[in-house]
Amino acid sequence: MGQTLKVKIEDGEKAKKFLQLKSWLDTSKVVGKTAQRYLIFALKEGFKANVLEKQFPGSRIESKSLQAIREKTGDLKKTLSKVIPTKNIDEIVSSFDTIGDIAVLQIPPKLDKFKLQIAHALKRTHPSLKVIARKIGKVGSKNETYRLTNYEILTGEKRFDTIYKEHGVSMKVNIDESYFSPRSSSERLRVARLTKPEENVLVMFAGVGPFPLVISKFQPNCSIWAIEINPKAVELLKENVRLNHVGNVKVISGNVLIFQVTF
Repeated sequence: MGQTLKVKIEDGEKAKKFLQLKSWLDTSKVVGKTAQRYLIFALKEGFKANVLEKQFPGSRIESKSLQAIREKTGDLKKTLSKVIPTKNIDEIVSSFDTIGDIAVLQIPPKLDKFKLQIAHALKRTHPSLKVIARKIGKVGSKNETYRLTNYEILTGEKRFDTIYKEHGVSMKVNIDESYFSPRSSSERLRVARLTKPEENVLVMFAGVGPFPLVISKFQPNCSIWAIEINPKAVELLKENVRLNHVGNVKVISGNVLIFQVTF
C-alpha cells in the first residue's frame, strides 16, 4: 500500500509531467485508471500534498496498492544497471549459462555483496528460469576426478537437477553431481556431423552423455562407446540413453586411463 495521486483523466498528462519534474512520480508502479475517468499515479516519499492539491483542483491523495511494472523479458542489462556498477554489467551478462531451467552465474568476489540483487534481476528478466545458482570455484574444485564444482542457490527452487535439450536430444542433468557444460553445444554438433556410418566412436569423459547422444542422433548407424568414471553421471547417462531411445550407445563405467576397448 502506498500513497497515490488521483486526478481527472484530462489532467493526466499535465500531472505526470509535474510529478516527473518534482521527482515525486514512482515509475516502478503502473498508472491506475478508474471507470469514472480518473488516473492514479504512485507517489514517492517526500511529495507535498498541499502543493499537489493546489496544482490540481479536485485531485485526491489516497492510499492504494498499484501493480509493480514488470521488467521486459531479456532486458537484463537495463535491470542490472539499477543494482551494480555499470562497468561490471557485461562481465555478469557474458558469464552465465542456462542449463534447462537453471541459470549458473559466475559472480566475482568484488561483486559478492550484489549477488542476491543480480540473481533476482536475472529471474525477473528470464521468468522461465526456476533456479538461479552461483558457481563457486573452478571446475574440479569440489572433486577433481569427477570434475565437480560447488554451487550456491541464490534464488528459486532448491534443486540442481533439470532437463536440458540440445539438437533434438533431451538429457537429465544434475549440475551438483555431474560435470556438464552447455558451451560445448556447437562442438558436439560439429563432431556429430563429421561422424560416418559404420564408424566406431569412443567418447571419453562422457558425463551424462551429451557427445554420444548428439552423435547418435545425427548418425544412428555408427557404434558408440561412452566411458565415464563418475557413478552418478553414469546413472544419468544410462537414463538419458533410455530417454532418447538410443540403441547404438554402450555405456561403460570406469576409468578411461586403465580401460581397454576392443572394436
